[in-house]
Amino acid sequence: MRLSVERLRWGLLAGALLLIAVLVVLLSYGRYRAVQAWKQILARSGATITHETDGFTYSQALGKKQIFTLHAKHAIPHGQGKYTLQDGMLELYGPNGQITDRISGAQFEYDEKQGVARAVGEVDMEIEPPAALKPGANSKGKAAASQPIHVRTSGLTYVKKLDVAATDQDVEIDYAGMHGHARGAEFDSGQDVVHLLADVRVDGTLRGRPATLTAAKADLDRDAFQVSLTAPVLRSDGRTGSAGAAVLHIRKDGSLERIEASGRVKIQQETRTITAASLRAAMNERSQMKSAELAGGVALVDTNAERPMNGTAKAARVAFDDAGFATSAVLDGAVGMSMEDRMPGHPTLERKMGATDKVTLTMERVARPGGRTGGTSVSAVHAEGGAWANGDAVVQGAAGKASGLKKTSVAADDLRLTLADVAGKSEPQMLSGTGHTRIEEQTPDGTVETSTGDSLEARFAQQAGQGVERRGLEIASAEQTGNVRIRSLPGKAGELPSEGVAEKASLDGASNVLTLTGRPRLTQGDTSVTADTIRMMQQTGDAVADGSVAGTFVSANAKPGEPVTHALAAEAVLHKAAQTMELKGTDATPARMWQGASQVEAANLLLDRGKDEMQAWPASATGVVRSVFASAGKPGAKDKNASKVVRVTSARLNYSGAAHQAVFTGGVTAQAEDGTAQAQLGVAFLTPAEPPTAARRGNTSAAKGQPDALASSLERIVMSHGVKVEQPGRVGTGDELLYTAATGDFVLTGTPGHPPHIADDKQGSITGHTLLFHSPDSTIVVEGALPGAPGSQRVHTETTIKK
Repeated sequence: MRLSVERLRWGLLAGALLLIAVLVVLLSYGRYRAVQAWKQILARSGATITHETDGFTYSQALGKKQIFTLHAKHAIPHGQGKYTLQDGMLELYGPNGQITDRISGAQFEYDEKQGVARAVGEVDMEIEPPAALKPGANSKGKAAASQPIHVRTSGLTYVKKLDVAATDQDVEIDYAGMHGHARGAEFDSGQDVVHLLADVRVDGTLRGRPATLTAAKADLDRDAFQVSLTAPVLRSDGRTGSAGAAVLHIRKDGSLERIEASGRVKIQQETRTITAASLRAAMNERSQMKSAELAGGVALVDTNAERPMNGTAKAARVAFDDAGFATSAVLDGAVGMSMEDRMPGHPTLERKMGATDKVTLTMERVARPGGRTGGTSVSAVHAEGGAWANGDAVVQGAAGKASGLKKTSVAADDLRLTLADVAGKSEPQMLSGTGHTRIEEQTPDGTVETSTGDSLEARFAQQAGQGVERRGLEIASAEQTGNVRIRSLPGKAGELPSEGVAEKASLDGASNVLTLTGRPRLTQGDTSVTADTIRMMQQTGDAVADGSVAGTFVSANAKPGEPVTHALAAEAVLHKAAQTMELKGTDATPARMWQGASQVEAANLLLDRGKDEMQAWPASATGVVRSVFASAGKPGAKDKNASKVVRVTSARLNYSGAAHQAVFTGGVTAQAEDGTAQAQLGVAFLTPAEPPTAARRGNTSAAKGQPDALASSLERIVMSHGVKVEQPGRVGTGDELLYTAATGDFVLTGTPGHPPHIADDKQGSITGHTLLFHSPDSTIVVEGALPGAPGSQRVHTETTIKK
């Protein structure tokens, strides 16, 4: 998330409030000194003028300390306590005996009986500024010359009974390039308060920038050392600050101590606006901002066409360094910040961040070309208590064109984001989180992936530089640890959801591969795999499990209550789109899959869910595939549920769930308790397992899973090409063999050129068209004469073989 002081504009407060303070202090102070001086003329006019005098001079001192001197070109008495002074000048002296202030006017009138003094025409004043506003020493250690405050007004009247001096005329003040104005002023001597009655305005410069302050009225309370402004508005350098009211607290040396503003405080610059119900700011001895507090609901709105932004909080606290630059900002209560990145012809990218409790921004000074300081930028964000962050990233499709947006959201009890200034913008570098961390990504196809854990650390891809297309918030790498759980809900119909658990999950953003370690387990649909390491390909949904792989899954036609199928392998590969699963091992340590007594093991096992097929093959020409199939119990047996098994060894196995057939090629050996048979080719016919009781009562729903070869019961096996059957004491050969699992019978057939043949230790050699080995009673049934033999007829022979 790009965040900077230039965007948040907390730094606006420093310049705006400082300018308000300085200009209002000047305006109020100048008026105060002027009225105080006028009051002194009247209060100390103890001399009585009895005749017209030219070149009149009157002075008063307290001991040896000179207080003021009054000069007048003409002093004219009018009788009855009325006087006129023409071309008068009042000089006030400071503690060092030097003249500090001068007040002059064309004519002053005084009515001693009424206690009213009035200036006729304009009054000009030169007043020494407060100590805090005087220039300091220069580079050579010498103090710079101080400029006086110039004040002009007219119609100034003092009423002794009310102890108030006032004018309803304009008051003009000039100091150090600043010009102040007010319409009407009043000085209450009893309360020691100066009131600027209306249309208060100050124009000037602050740090080389034009500035204007306006207010409906202003009041200076010298006893309380504070200035109160009504509806102040400050405009400077494209910035505007306003409030319903503001109070400036001043130190005795005239410097600004603190500011209090209320009534919809608003600060604006270009498209940015900050509002709050109230503001409190503390200033240092140089009247520079030390800290500021915004309260009562703080809002930031930026209507920039390319990067609109919004921010809200219940309160905000900003700290500044000695140079007046912001160093930190703490946003309290229901904090939320959002920004959109808009580029013509490209998708709009959105970024958000916030917290329930608070968000702390850390700022640092930023250098610009030429070695000059360009301001401050946010270097870190700390969100506490229900912290969250959201961001969009462009997903690249064919030919590098955007195919949509991937939305990423992060949440935790505590989130920390570090940023760096890149080409004048604050770019995210790393995000870390602790406590109930959660990452959620939603891809354009609607797939939603969620990851939870105890802690999180993510680094973002850098896309700085001119001409680089903005792709949004992209994660270069991420690591989540502690009770990690990952869930994926596919957006496409028919795809299976998946879930992974581990102690640690690591994401490589470049390859988009998520690696699970620490007892990881991956579940896709009805398939569950554990291994030493599991790698998930987020772009394709494929997964690779390495080391001590153990899997469990449900057969495609499984019924509720049936046992699950298990697998062991050195490696497992799950292909999401193809709906296949590869189990890999070696010829010495093959992959193995089993359910109950049925099993298959080989160096390579491939299960195809979509086609309901399975394949097995070895790693070398000398390797084999070993299969074990369970069959139903023999008819008439005491335990009808007792099963028997047939073990088959072959060079390759291909199973089709649609045909319920397992095809063995490359040389086959089938071993049962009734005997052993060998051939070049074998086909096992399987019957789906009998549904359990619950299914027969109507619960016939089947879970979609892996091929059901191991969930089925062996019905029969047909073997061909070079068949050889072995039982204790006899060996049979032929071209084709049918083995029926339920009865244990072997039916051996041949061709006219190679008829079936049995060599028995007791009975010798037996040949016929068909030879039936009846295992339960160890009989052999020979049926049919050999084709082409003289007197061909049906032959039926039964031979009992002793076991």
